[in-house]
Amino acid sequence: MSYLARFHNKSTGLLLIRIALGLVFVYHGWGKVSDMSMTIGFFGSLGLAPIWAYVTAWVELLGGLLMLAGVWVREVAVLFVIVMLVAIFKVHLANGFNFMQGGYEFQLVLLLASLAMVFTGAGKYAFLKSKSCPNCKDGVCMCK
Repeated sequence: MSYLARFHNKSTGLLLIRIALGLVFVYHGWGKVSDMSMTIGFFGSLGLAPIWAYVTAWVELLGGLLMLAGVWVREVAVLFVIVMLVAIFKVHLANGFNFMQGGYEFQLVLLLASLAMVFTGAGKYAFLKSKSCPNCKDGVCMCK
């Protein structure tokens, strides 16, 4: 058995992705919620109505907390995907794949990690788990 085979644990991998996503979205959501006038102004500069500033801020903050807890992971991840697609196409795409110039690579990583959560779910280290799911395998449950 190879040394790395000892670390084979899909649910631990999913937990680490959830922690990364959750922390990043909580941080950015809190920044938006704590200064809504700035957030509304920025969204207005993009041609978006103020309601979308509120929706985005709360999706990021509350969704991040839910992601950390492993609650409604797939549903939250779908919302994160939508938020990241809008961020990429409305804000970052014109700057290219260049972090130092406000490019889209960070948002792309968040988008792909969120898609991973859509496809896999929370894994077995989550607060809400299906107890009677016949399709759970290797900590990846297809029921929720």
